[in-house]
Amino acid sequence: MATMKLVLVLMMTTIVAVWARDPELTNDFAVPVGMNASEITGDFFTFTGLRNFSAAPNTFGSKKVTQGRVHFQINMSKKRSVLAISAFGSSNAGTISLPKNIFGSGIKDEVLLQAFKINSAELMKLKAPFMPTM
Repeated sequence: MATMKLVLVLMMTTIVAVWARDPELTNDFAVPVGMNASEITGDFFTFTGLRNFSAAPNTFGSKKVTQGRVHFQINMSKKRSVLAISAFGSSNAGTISLPKNIFGSGIKDEVLLQAFKINSAELMKLKAPFMPTM
């Protein structure tokens, strides 16, 4: 009896897996009107126009940041306010350890003190686990 139940469960999971598959992978890609399907290669589906990472701000004053890096800026002006927008650059960003990337990196202490509104003693406590050991 237990063997029959096991066989039944295995058959049901197989049926569910078959229903969940993609019937035809090439149906996921539509050929644009006016293009010959034989001329489309993998390069057609890859846009490389945003790969030139530079430190120079664009027209809007924003910067592109290298993937996998924590980027920071500090506003030295007392007269002008700043709007900051933070986002991951991928739909599958992965896992990024922010404490390690913030407190274990080369960000100046004065920037961290202003950003987190803490004193030097508290900052040293936060940085201690991420300091390199010799």
